Amino acid sequence: MKNPSVWMALAAAASSAIVSSVDAAVVNWNLNLDIPATTSGLFLNIEQQLVSTSADTNAGWDLNPNGASGLFFGGTTAHGTWMMVDPATGWDSASSFNPGVVVGSGYVFQALPGGNMIFGSGPGLWKENANNIFGFRFLNSQNQVRFGYGVMYIGATALERRLVSLSYETSGLSIVAVPAPGAIALAALAGLAGGTRRRR
Repeated sequence: MKNPSVWMALAAAASSAIVSSVDAAVVNWNLNLDIPATTSGLFLNIEQQLVSTSADTNAGWDLNPNGASGLFFGGTTAHGTWMMVDPATGWDSASSFNPGVVVGSGYVFQALPGGNMIFGSGPGLWKENANNIFGFRFLNSQNQVRFGYGVMYIGATALERRLVSLSYETSGLSIVAVPAPGAIALAALAGLAGGTRRRR
């Protein structure tokens, strides 16, 4: 209070920080939900953070992980949800990436519905008994493209899967896939629970 110019400078800096956080912010959605081994799976509205097992009860859904015989991703052209693929593969389905991948316009995205996820040890392949990171883009309620990534734990088979979290950048900028420690902890717990069930 003794030096008004200092307080004004601090207030201006705080205001600038608030504007920056509004213009560019990451929304994290911790789900920790098992994906039913059905052709319906889960229907997710990413922006509104709504989940349903029926498209009819979640009209604004963007992403639909599902599959009674494997792991698939579904989406609708109207919602603009596309999955990121490893450029080396050229697949029509989502790739699994290492942490630190940049999800944005520099990568290749394939329109949904995508093909069956491919499992193995090579680049872009999905891993069993592990956390998998996938990238996506979707349209928000203003029909603006937004980029995001998800964490999915896969158990011993593609039918044992848990959607741990989804994150996206609100400004339309690229996003670096760095799952929060809480999301990884949830995935680890899912793995331990799965291991316990298998031992019985």
